[in-house]
Amino acid sequence: MTALAIAGEINPHLCRFALINGFEDRRPLFAHYGERLVSSFDGAGAALRSWLDALDVETPRHLTLAVAGPVAPDLIHIPQSGWRFSLDALRAEFGFSGIQVLNTSVAAAKGLEALTEGECLPLGGVERPHTPLGKGRYAIVRPDYGLGVAGFVIDSSGARVLDNEAGHLAFAPGNPLEIEVLKALAKVHGRVSYERLIAWPALTGLHQAMAAVDGVEVATLSPLEIALYGRTGADPLCKRTLDCFFAVLGDFCGEIVLSVGSSDGVFLLGRAMQECSDLVSNSDFRTRFESKGRLSAVVRELPTWAINSSAQLLTGAALNFLDKTATAAGPESAPAVPRPSPAPTVLAASQTVVDAADVGLLAVDEDLRILGSNTRYWEGLGLAQAACAAGADIATPLMALAEAAVWSPPAATDFLASLRAGQATTAEWRPAGGRVLRQVATVRDGGGWVITSHDVSVVVRRSEELEGTAASLRQAKQDAEVANAAKSAFLAIMSHEIRTPLNGVLGMAQAMEADPLPKVQRERLDVIRQSGESLLAILNDVLDLSKIEAGKLVLEDVDFDLEELLSGAHATFTALANKRSLSFAIVTAPEAKGAWKGDPTRIRQILYNLISNAIKFTEVGGVRVRAEVVEGDLRLAVTDDGIGIAPDKQAALFDRFTQADSSTTRKFGGTGLGLAVCADLARLMQGGITVSSNPGNGSTFSVRLKLERGDQAHIAPARSRRRRPDQRRLQDADTDRPLRVLAADDNPVNQLVLRTLLLQAGVDLVVVADGVEAVETWRRGPWDIILMDVQMPNMDGPTATRTIREEEASAGLPRTPILALTANVMSHQLKDYLDAGMDGCVGKPLQVTALFEAIEAALSGPQPAAEQA
Repeated sequence: MTALAIAGEINPHLCRFALINGFEDRRPLFAHYGERLVSSFDGAGAALRSWLDALDVETPRHLTLAVAGPVAPDLIHIPQSGWRFSLDALRAEFGFSGIQVLNTSVAAAKGLEALTEGECLPLGGVERPHTPLGKGRYAIVRPDYGLGVAGFVIDSSGARVLDNEAGHLAFAPGNPLEIEVLKALAKVHGRVSYERLIAWPALTGLHQAMAAVDGVEVATLSPLEIALYGRTGADPLCKRTLDCFFAVLGDFCGEIVLSVGSSDGVFLLGRAMQECSDLVSNSDFRTRFESKGRLSAVVRELPTWAINSSAQLLTGAALNFLDKTATAAGPESAPAVPRPSPAPTVLAASQTVVDAADVGLLAVDEDLRILGSNTRYWEGLGLAQAACAAGADIATPLMALAEAAVWSPPAATDFLASLRAGQATTAEWRPAGGRVLRQVATVRDGGGWVITSHDVSVVVRRSEELEGTAASLRQAKQDAEVANAAKSAFLAIMSHEIRTPLNGVLGMAQAMEADPLPKVQRERLDVIRQSGESLLAILNDVLDLSKIEAGKLVLEDVDFDLEELLSGAHATFTALANKRSLSFAIVTAPEAKGAWKGDPTRIRQILYNLISNAIKFTEVGGVRVRAEVVEGDLRLAVTDDGIGIAPDKQAALFDRFTQADSSTTRKFGGTGLGLAVCADLARLMQGGITVSSNPGNGSTFSVRLKLERGDQAHIAPARSRRRRPDQRRLQDADTDRPLRVLAADDNPVNQLVLRTLLLQAGVDLVVVADGVEAVETWRRGPWDIILMDVQMPNMDGPTATRTIREEEASAGLPRTPILALTANVMSHQLKDYLDAGMDGCVGKPLQVTALFEAIEAALSGPQPAAEQA
């Protein structure tokens, strides 16, 4: 059987469609209900085509639509979604002979003609309306994906709709809080209409505005999240947002009553009512609704109801089709509207009680024939009443519902099979409007069945929406991980590309420092070297932040001597402090001395950054460092006599790219990354950094780290205790002959830097351009040490190293130390080099002291990983 028409609703968020199989007592019999998200399609035609393609039915010749926008002869525009579509184009594409369109506010009002008591929830202690509605003048308010308003009149001539666009009226606040909310919303939207506060999506903006009034920043929540958190009281701000929402809604409804002259009641419908109608009774809705000054007595007596049916607009569109068809072709051509059959009954004495139940009730005998039911059980299912009458076989309506796609044929078959087998069972129905009805069949005393129908639409809808949100979050997480991986790859490449030319600048500057130079040229050389080192520090900070954000920064957990670390800091910064005429002292409390367990490299990075900042921002006085134990934690405090920091600027010090003020950046330089890196490193060590300061009185930065005490016996000999390598001569320790060094690097600048630095040290150096040449030249050895670049053409450094190690092992040759010289120095990369058989790594740009120390360490035997890197 071909359906009479398609009923559709197109709102800014969702499209709903259903087939109209007929009418019974002006109630449409819907089938094959479906929904389509507006965001998934580029227009109404595409959404409708998607729904029709999922059906195995003949396309009806008529379409009746309720649209959330102005009704025009051809071009329909949905303002909030941006959709524009042509009715003529729909006729041409789908072969419709007739299309009727009405506004959603009008459709909502028209749908009241077929309203049932079970679809209404009283708001504010009133009774359910008697249906069908009697003569009177009603108002409709739809806080849905927009804010729809309409007046609806029923009189002797029938029903008439009075359209009203009051939802676009400017918001008039009713108390000081709403005045502040208005100001907050006006900063975002300019003019603020009621639609900005009491449409369903407006909950998100209202929540943000309430947070702004409180002077706090909060995460952006969806309307459903606000409703859930506010309902449970888990989030007080969400609860206050809902209270404000209902108060404004009550005030607005009272104004609408007076505007349209309603004398018999107000109906509220839409997503906000479906989710939150049960919360209205405990809000200020009725208080604000009735507070209308001299007209309060008029408003106070009016009932307010919430409609919980999602099919209201489809019903209105279907009735519009019914009436327009009758008007255009005469009553004899209107679709058949069967007269209702007598309602099925159980026992006359108990029917009133049964009908008053909040769930659908159906009694079935042992032969699965209907004994009786209440009205609620069959409401909104689109079934002819004859199929549901007492004495009918229950299989008839259940299979009809399967044909209408309320549930699947296999589910219906399984449900009936369970009943016939005497087994309790459950099922789920999804009729028109998106309702979800849970069917529960239990055995009756004396035989037969009682089947209850529970409306679980809200719970299921929330669950599905939250599942959708969770899926979106998972996808966003995956996208973020892909973006992070791409960022890490980009930074790795850029690090290599920046470090390579920087290696040339700093390498040659170090080489020139070893030469006798006039004073003016040495000063100029110092500027080159210092500028290059500053650029390198910025690059290192950016890479550290990237590794921390990506979760790829791995901390060491080794034993180290705190006094040794602090003495290194003293040696490093004493000359700089003396140059600025500042005192510089480091004090270690007795309880802090000795071995600790942690990452000395990262602790040194934090400490050096704080000391460097202290010296930079101090012009007179000094800098003091104190190490002590506080409640079992290691505390490092750096105090200076510098310019100080205003209290209102201190909180932002540890944010990325932030300094106390812009003038600081101009006067003292820096990117604002150093402290951010230090704070992140401290957090990774289960600690933190705090600051105490006042302008003009200096500052104290305190680092507190949760470290365990270490074992002094496990601490490797300090480099300071080794023989310092002669930076002018590198010789074999036994024969005093120059070291034979093989270096592999494809970059001509890097080759020149290596030649210059190593030839100054008197080594016997051979330089090749790739891994293949490195292996071939190694075979013509012997060599004291190999310096191997990582990224090279033909064969990269790790592959060349593996080849050498395999040949050494197979031929029984002594192991030649191999050091990686590379700009790629992230922790996972260092591990790859060691796994390939390298003995250590020296990062580019090369520091001549670090290079010579690494050569000496490699020649003296295997070193701990921390020192090799």
